[in-house]
Amino acid sequence: MNDGIPATADLVVIGAGVVGLACAFRAIEAGLSVVVLEQGAVGTGASGVAAGMLSPALEVEDSEPALIAFARDSMARYPGFVAAVEAAAGLACGYRSEGSLWLALDRDDHLLLERLYAIQREAGLSTRLLPAPETRQREPNITPRTVAGLFAPDDHQVDPRRLVPALAAAIRRRGGNVVERAADARVLIDSGRAGGVAWADRRIAAGAVLLAAGSYSNALLPAGCAALPLRPVKGQTVRLRGPRVIDHVVRTPRVYLVPREDGEIVIGATMEELGFDARATVWAVHDLLAEARRAVPSIDELAIAELPVGFRPALRDGLPAIGAYGPAGLFVATGHYRHGILLAVATADLMLTLLTGARDERLAAFDPHRFAAKSGAGHGDRAERHGHDGRRSAAG
Repeated sequence: MNDGIPATADLVVIGAGVVGLACAFRAIEAGLSVVVLEQGAVGTGASGVAAGMLSPALEVEDSEPALIAFARDSMARYPGFVAAVEAAAGLACGYRSEGSLWLALDRDDHLLLERLYAIQREAGLSTRLLPAPETRQREPNITPRTVAGLFAPDDHQVDPRRLVPALAAAIRRRGGNVVERAADARVLIDSGRAGGVAWADRRIAAGAVLLAAGSYSNALLPAGCAALPLRPVKGQTVRLRGPRVIDHVVRTPRVYLVPREDGEIVIGATMEELGFDARATVWAVHDLLAEARRAVPSIDELAIAELPVGFRPALRDGLPAIGAYGPAGLFVATGHYRHGILLAVATADLMLTLLTGARDERLAAFDPHRFAAKSGAGHGDRAERHGHDGRRSAAG
């Protein structure tokens, strides 16, 4: 079939979200031939719902040290990564670096901000507590009831709905293939090795296969390969459109508002343990808008443009699974939970290290085999504790 899809590739990636595409792009930069398969359209999974906050400052309060270090490393790599993608694709990724503003709207919020500030300063982050007048000066449209603020200048953002198409375009322009609507893809095992991928009436022989399909990754594992303790955590968001009312990411302990260059605001997000329930519900929209209006009353005049729902891939210990898994030649990159956009760059660089046969000491923390060595909850159920009651959280 003469459709430009090769019969062989050095790497086949299943999953065209930000993690899979970032891994594919880094592999192409290194000179590997790459084919990416996506069961639907590019960016229609969790990446298309994500707000795109790049906020290591958020992670220091309640995360494993390995994850904090990984997040900060990925953040440091982001500007160069975006520049490379934009140059290769000829498209902008919506990268912004103006920082984020955390609001305290009452005494309890203020105490929480002070505690968070102390943790962040101890971690070496350059956050700054602000009195109410300076907080309102930075964002005039926030509520006059603001009692204090915390400014995080090192928090950035990227627009996943621009980054993901730019990655796909960059891969194609660099000679790779991104195949959409490749439903029912399956890993081919030859003599105990992952030797390629088949879907529909097509097949590709591959030197390596990477599963990066988020919450759906277990369904792609070949027979005899133990399922990862992976589950979807539902996230509902609200997208508003209208005149620009804020310039920074604005957060409270209960909600975030992420402004886009075109006037869109992303409000989020719930964390619900409801499987793959894709409904946008009244309680979630009501709660998100009520908390957003409490922080920025002027959003009242904006229009509701969309009510997206996505599924964060969560593993039992809250850390991603990145590495070789199962038969030789098979790799996984999944379980990034709330941090897929932030961790995509470091994940891609770590995966390239694996694919080229090098070693990295960070692999131990994210080894997909780590769960087989533990029984029960053992290592703690950090991801399961977050949002277990299905209520709102300001997490991404």
